[in-house]
Amino acid sequence: ECVRTYLAWLTNLGYERASVVRKLSVIRGLFRWLLKEGFVEEDPVPRYSVMRKESKLPNFLSIEEVERIFIAIENDNCSEYLKLRDIAMFELFYSTGIRVREMSGLDVSNVDIEFMRAKVLGKGSRERMVIFGIPAKKAVLKYLDNGRPQILSNGEEPALFLSQRGNRLSVRSIQSRARKYSRLAGLGKDVHPHMIRHSFATHMIEGGANLRVVQDLLGHASPVTTQTYLHVT
Repeated sequence: ECVRTYLAWLTNLGYERASVVRKLSVIRGLFRWLLKEGFVEEDPVPRYSVMRKESKLPNFLSIEEVERIFIAIENDNCSEYLKLRDIAMFELFYSTGIRVREMSGLDVSNVDIEFMRAKVLGKGSRERMVIFGIPAKKAVLKYLDNGRPQILSNGEEPALFLSQRGNRLSVRSIQSRARKYSRLAGLGKDVHPHMIRHSFATHMIEGGANLRVVQDLLGHASPVTTQTYLHVT
């Protein structure tokens, strides 16, 4: 009764169902431990979840909205070398569908410009190879030639994308850039790097790409995760 009342209280406060389910999971783990250690005689938490996690389809951008983001970067009043950096970064985002942490973790040595591919370290420290197209290749080359040398303060910094101080660009900074350009583009939605990842996958599948190929490029362990994009549009 107490657990059910608690879940109802959280729901009435306006918590997302996913958050409520997560808190229930924590309680279940606690009582499993208490039972194992002998602090309680029985586990009061229902064995099966009394709430199911909602199945939400991922939000994504249209091709026209993606183009508006690049126009916003072009028209931004930041310095030219930062503009080159951001264009290269968002071209890579849209061309590869990699996660924001994977983008932040990219080193110059991970990117093979000639063969248009990059090695990324994904979830569970699993390495995979992603490929990118000619627009991303041109943008990264331009950034490496005319942008990165202007930002680099420490010649030994291996990171591909640098902050104004010459250090590795953080996840938080990349997310902040995405929000900024979505506002400048007048998209009326809070665009985050993961939304660009969703857009990459959706546009790939809409264009006829093989589901298994998209799964490998995204680094999904299970094809079930990738199949979500079949239902997005």
